[in-house]
Amino acid sequence: MHAGATIPVDYCVSTIARVCQQTHAPAAALDAVIEQLVAVSPTQFRYPASALHMSLIGFTQRYHDKTTFTPARLARLQRLASQHLQTVPPLHFMLKGVGILNSQIFVQVFPHTPQWQHLREALDVEIHALGETPVTYANKAPIHLNIMRITDNAPEQIAALLAEIRQLRDYDFGVMTVDAIEFVITDFVGSVGRLEILKHF
Repeated sequence: MHAGATIPVDYCVSTIARVCQQTHAPAAALDAVIEQLVAVSPTQFRYPASALHMSLIGFTQRYHDKTTFTPARLARLQRLASQHLQTVPPLHFMLKGVGILNSQIFVQVFPHTPQWQHLREALDVEIHALGETPVTYANKAPIHLNIMRITDNAPEQIAALLAEIRQLRDYDFGVMTVDAIEFVITDFVGSVGRLEILKHF
């Protein structure tokens, strides 16, 4: 990140659940906490409301050039996504607690059922079968929702942020019902103008 932009910009085909697309989501609580963090450290990057999301699985690795996503390649991946996502019922998640890992500040997400994990596991196998290398991890259970990224690591800025995060470790944002998942080309930040929605489920 530099001056609020991703440097260098790279892209991935992914499936995400954006907060702004859900019928029921604690958007106001998320915005209030982000404002609270911005107030103590205004030089950090905040994810815009339109970019706040939970990632299901990245269907491809990162590429600097979107032209690598040919129409035929995207069609194959979209068919696979549709097979799994067209019939997914609304899923419920508890959003509770703010954490930090490396440069990312995030909200912890706790699913009511293991279906999100099961979707990740099934998609991982089938994406590999198509010859792709998905962005995935050995443990597919943990879920998070990024809200800020540290772009100013001045000691006083970090100290202020950590003190505020400690106060928010158990903050209860409420429940989010995911009833919309999008198949997208994203720059991992979801910047305006860099999020291309290919399919809305």
